[in-house]
Amino acid sequence: MGAGHARRRPRSAPDRGCGDPGRHRSHVVVLPFRIGSAEGLAMDVGPKGELSQLEQEHSDTADTCTLGHIRVKVQEYQETALSEIRHMGKYAVARTYGEGDRPGKVLPNLIRPSRSANRMNKSTATDGSILTDPEDIAARFREYYQTLYTTKANSEPNVIKEYLTHIVLPKLSESDTEALVAPFTLIEIAKALGSMAEGKARVLMA
Repeated sequence: MGAGHARRRPRSAPDRGCGDPGRHRSHVVVLPFRIGSAEGLAMDVGPKGELSQLEQEHSDTADTCTLGHIRVKVQEYQETALSEIRHMGKYAVARTYGEGDRPGKVLPNLIRPSRSANRMNKSTATDGSILTDPEDIAARFREYYQTLYTTKANSEPNVIKEYLTHIVLPKLSESDTEALVAPFTLIEIAKALGSMAEGKARVLMA
């Protein structure tokens, strides 16, 4: 190589931008939920809180690339949530027209939790063990009710009489008894009619 030719420096690769995944593959933000998913829209603390936490953690650093990715995800989440809210509003309006004269049932139907299955998951056997097999649970109930309805009651009149002798039952006084058997007075009838709602009682004028 001649003296007049300066040694060329190797040409450096072009500087790739922040959005190029080849250079900033480590800056890709992996969210714990999918944008537009039900769990992402239903949880207010989860996605929004995690995005805000990520944005706060990277706002104090010089890593502007990752911060940009996070802010893009925040914007995507806000747009998706807003679109979902608008869709729910249109759905509620459609349900209002569909329900006819029962618009008050639309919102309760939307917020009512789903009904659980009408079944029993476990039961207790006579020895105290837990039964989880449906056939064992059904057999246990069958045994219980067969024993309940086939057992003969042992009634002893002397025992019942002795038990009742120690019980003091309340009794009406003589004045209360006389008031109950006495005929209604005009004052009581007028007071009863006056306490009724308008149009609910018919008064016969003499």
